[in-house]
Amino acid sequence: MTQRLTYHLESINSLNDRQHGFREGKSVDTAINELLSKIQTARRDGKHVLVLSIDIKGAFDNLQHRAILKNIQTQDLETKATGWSIYPSEHLEPNQISLEDGEANIVRKDIINIFLDDSKTEHGIGAAFCVLTNDILAYQWSAKLNDNNTVFQAELTALHEAVLYATHLPNNNTSKIHVDNRASIMATFNSKSTNETARKIFKILLTNPRIAVWWVKAHAGNIGNEIADQLAKNATQLGHPYSLIKLPKPHIKGLLRKSMLEEWQTSWKNGDTGRKIYNIMPSVSVPLTGLERMLSSLNMALSLPTSKT
Repeated sequence: MTQRLTYHLESINSLNDRQHGFREGKSVDTAINELLSKIQTARRDGKHVLVLSIDIKGAFDNLQHRAILKNIQTQDLETKATGWSIYPSEHLEPNQISLEDGEANIVRKDIINIFLDDSKTEHGIGAAFCVLTNDILAYQWSAKLNDNNTVFQAELTALHEAVLYATHLPNNNTSKIHVDNRASIMATFNSKSTNETARKIFKILLTNPRIAVWWVKAHAGNIGNEIADQLAKNATQLGHPYSLIKLPKPHIKGLLRKSMLEEWQTSWKNGDTGRKIYNIMPSVSVPLTGLERMLSSLNMALSLPTSKT
């Protein structure tokens, strides 16, 4: 393809002899070597050498950096925490965190069981938790997060709210918070977690050893887990808006991708070239489909003459 492109440009006298880059034998290295050779030759002949370096990459850079930066700055994006959240010598009690199935502890009558869940549907993202005392629903909480938040953020939000609730219970009560996502528990247990919400949960657990977080198998017929699951689903439509969680960084990628596709579509729609292909493929998309790849290759092949043998 490079050879055919070079042949096409040379045949219409559009490729200068000093052209470097994609032309075969004219790489950046050869350009630098050619410049150094000219300098050495001039010095050997006793001539003065004036070298002028011009950076013209900006002329070919179509990225609107200011617009991108402005878009990023207007978004309240989640940032990564660094360092230790506490002194390295401080840690949670061994029985406060468990990645084993905590189903056996649910039947105990001396424990307040708290179940939480998250849900993502076409209506949005919801988070919820419920409190069971002797298998009786004693309290429930739910909220609707921003549609651009992630399910992991929703899970940690529900866990944070559940931990806060447990801190207000009488000191003689032991609370077990049941989570069906091990990743959330692992983030909470890690004192060097880069997630701000996970760090907040860790600090609360550190000062409240009577609160424990245990893993429980999802959709195993447990009534508390099923109630939390339904509350989270309902919250995607009816939940109170929860705005305390910042948007994840991948969200900005989606915005930039959308802006790029819109600009690309406008340019493709209003362009003067490739109209036959446009009639077949009027909409741009990323990644290209098999048909789009074939048409693009065909369009390139038809536009470049082949060499005569």
